[in-house]
Amino acid sequence: MSSVDVLLPAGNHLESLIMTLSGIATQSLNCFRLIVADGGETPARNSSAIQSLVEIFQVRCETVDWFHRRDNHGIAEQKDFLLGHATGDYVLFIDDNVLMEPWVLRTLVESIEKDQSGFVGAFPTSLAYVDDLRPHQQAIELWDDEIRPETIKPGSREWSRGELHQGANAYHVAQRIPPGEIRQFKVAWIEGCVLYDRRKLQDTGGFGFWGLLKPEHYGEERLVQNLLMCHWGGSGIIPSGTYRASPAEPHPAEDAPNALDLLDEILGREGSGKTGERGVLTFSSGH
Repeated sequence: MSSVDVLLPAGNHLESLIMTLSGIATQSLNCFRLIVADGGETPARNSSAIQSLVEIFQVRCETVDWFHRRDNHGIAEQKDFLLGHATGDYVLFIDDNVLMEPWVLRTLVESIEKDQSGFVGAFPTSLAYVDDLRPHQQAIELWDDEIRPETIKPGSREWSRGELHQGANAYHVAQRIPPGEIRQFKVAWIEGCVLYDRRKLQDTGGFGFWGLLKPEHYGEERLVQNLLMCHWGGSGIIPSGTYRASPAEPHPAEDAPNALDLLDEILGREGSGKTGERGVLTFSSGH
């Protein structure tokens, strides 16, 4: 099995962070490395529950690197920081309010090793929406053969695949999958729990574009996934085996910049050969 780093950007969500770490600690795949970027006002590691979970990781032969860093510039910068400390073949980015069932990490790793794609995700469901049936948003396109590169533009027909990630749509669709089966499906983007091929992510520039955005932004993973899909393809798994603690669907502030607005600029860099060492895309900013 390849080496894996679990990358966790955390904020002021101690209760849900405990839930997330509990799910990570019970994964059937062990001996990975956990790297936490804790942006909370008070270090979460001061919590006795968090400290107990760290001790569980350590006896399971997992390494824990915990950084308390108040001086950050938004979620893309936090992810760029985490990726900069990663050394594993694959990196799992997981939100600090997501619970994974014990089989999820192993399944994601086995999937990406088989497909050699850029990423594979397990989108978390908020069960607060379990009684909210939205059949008009439940279209799904399964991968029935090998994962292939795709170019998907915002506003295109393929972009509507994102409707599956609203409410509990993915959970309801999963009920139609035969018990014991896990299928891969086509995505426009996927968030919350995503495994990336680290080298491929870094070669497309990773989250190095953070300095081009205001700290209050969104869409950072949608941007990197679009770049990865162009070259190597990507997918989601269903059922996902992941659940989100927060019952509310996220709504960015009206003036929050969308990282996807940088897509054409970054593709232009690729086309013009504006890369650093090893062909990695580089970004400069005033930060």
